[in-house]
Amino acid sequence: MNWRRFTGSIVCFIFATTLFVHAQRVPDKELASLRQRYFSGSPVSMKIKVSQIEKGGDTISIEYGDFYLKGSRFRIDFGDQVIVYDGKWLYTYTAFDSQLVVEAFDTTSALRLIYDVISGDLSRFYIRSIERLKGFRIYRLDYKFREVFYKDIGLEVNEGSGEVSKVEFKDFDDTLYCLDVLGINYREIEESFFDLSNFHVKERVDLRN
Repeated sequence: MNWRRFTGSIVCFIFATTLFVHAQRVPDKELASLRQRYFSGSPVSMKIKVSQIEKGGDTISIEYGDFYLKGSRFRIDFGDQVIVYDGKWLYTYTAFDSQLVVEAFDTTSALRLIYDVISGDLSRFYIRSIERLKGFRIYRLDYKFREVFYKDIGLEVNEGSGEVSKVEFKDFDDTLYCLDVLGINYREIEESFFDLSNFHVKERVDLRN
């Protein structure tokens, strides 16, 4: 999967429900613990699987990678592609052509959506409903304002650990994107992971205004 293309796309939730709670009875503080967990300053490493599924149910692609989160910064490794966010700008490095692209972290991108919900930053969203399954809570999210970039946004949280286990949403072609968290590790992440000088860059493309 081309993650730069993915950052301009979107994702999903498809689960049977056992209990439905209306949003007006659910305060946003339900998800405050996510921000405390992932933005407490302690680094987090995740093994992830990203799936892209067409409206008819056919799987377009499945990719496995690593997601590293440290404070407001993150790094994603997918094959020969590395994405680094330094807290201000988004950098995408592709090894096969040694190209580095730098751009603003677009609030309309799917990657920004995933980053926001995993970190617990739901300032642009409200909780429409909560579905309770055995051992999990599934939060259904909608945009608070008129902006609507994605739909059917879902966030699955393990009730025991309080950790995110899945993020899903759809684009307006009804293509479904799913990010499954396969494993989480809380250990130190070396600063070199975010050091762009480690990349062998032949071409730099600056898309900042």
